[in-house]
Amino acid sequence: MAITMGMGMGVGTAVAALLLGASLTVLIRLRRRAEAEHAKRPAVPPPGDPLAVALLAGGTQRLTHTVLFRLHAAGRIVSGRRGHTVQPPRDGGPDRTDAERALLREGLGATFTTAKAHEALVASAAVERLTSRLVADSFLWDEETTRRWKRLSLGHGLLCVAALLVAVTAAPDPYAPYLPLALLAAAGFAAQHAFGRLGRLTPAGRSALKWLRAEYETRNGSHWAALDRGAGDATALHLGTEANGLGVALRGTKAISDAKVRRRIDLSGGSNSGGCGGCGGGCGG
Repeated sequence: MAITMGMGMGVGTAVAALLLGASLTVLIRLRRRAEAEHAKRPAVPPPGDPLAVALLAGGTQRLTHTVLFRLHAAGRIVSGRRGHTVQPPRDGGPDRTDAERALLREGLGATFTTAKAHEALVASAAVERLTSRLVADSFLWDEETTRRWKRLSLGHGLLCVAALLVAVTAAPDPYAPYLPLALLAAAGFAAQHAFGRLGRLTPAGRSALKWLRAEYETRNGSHWAALDRGAGDATALHLGTEANGLGVALRGTKAISDAKVRRRIDLSGGSNSGGCGGCGGGCGG
């Protein structure tokens, strides 16, 4: 009986290994094929718009923080414990972007939270246009590639879960002969994380973001020079970083020197403001 059970489990483990190996191979080949297709496209200069940079660096959450900071620096909102309250415009202030107008449309005196601001921006046409531009420039993956990868990734994850459940529920004791199947399931998860991740940014997007951060830190490059010359007072320092939100876009809310303002814009206090520029899934818009 024990010999028969061991043989059956050995066959089951071998079949599971083949299925997991095949699904992981499909994931890796999809990622490599997508990267190869993007590599053939003409190179595009990195974005210079702080809002596009924010979306590239940390998705819609980083974009929300950047827009709120820009409005705060311009005096269009006052951030308090209950949220952000819209203020009357200053004389001679800079024209607002579409993303900023999406938060100001409630009118004077309206108060909204950071979470509500994020919801409004995600649903706005302005963010859709920014995202489409970054996709067209090959900095973000297109929706079809992302959808296919998520579908295949879900299938691989379900196979790993099924193998793990069989190993846990069918074992007469916590150990052999079901231990190899449990180890195989764990290895399947680990391999997917290490080799089968697509990420939110394309290789061009990751390279552009790395270059933008290096340019920002050194300040020796010429990429931001045109932006600075054309932005007027928007580049003046406010709470330790540029009023146009460039520092927040690239570094997150940790760029804001005032801890009170930082916490009111980002409820995590900047602990998660490092963003998910290269991460998959959750942060993207």
